[in-house]
Amino acid sequence: MTYILGLIIIVLLSYIWKLKCPSTEECDGDSEVDYFKSEKDKILFLLLKVDGEQRNNLLGITDEMYDDKKLAKKWYKKLSLIVHPDRMNNNSDAFNELKELYQVITDSDEVDCD
Repeated sequence: MTYILGLIIIVLLSYIWKLKCPSTEECDGDSEVDYFKSEKDKILFLLLKVDGEQRNNLLGITDEMYDDKKLAKKWYKKLSLIVHPDRMNNNSDAFNELKELYQVITDSDEVDCD
């Protein structure tokens, strides 16, 4: 009896797994799990709660942005439309953090190394 129950549980679990992951490419363990309700929530979390290189990578900051100001501006405009205080009920913390990041990226070549 327990053997049959175990088989039923295994079959049900594999069925549930296939419902969640219809193709093996989506569930190979390397894919990113989305814990946020929206892209806006993800960006807010990254700007306000995460620091350092990990945040920069997840926000899409690349080394090319430090050299190409147009690319940095395009990135900034895209994110500023999402976290602008007018769209977020006057919550300006995330927008201020985004402005600081943009300033660091665009002022990188003007830093003195004395």
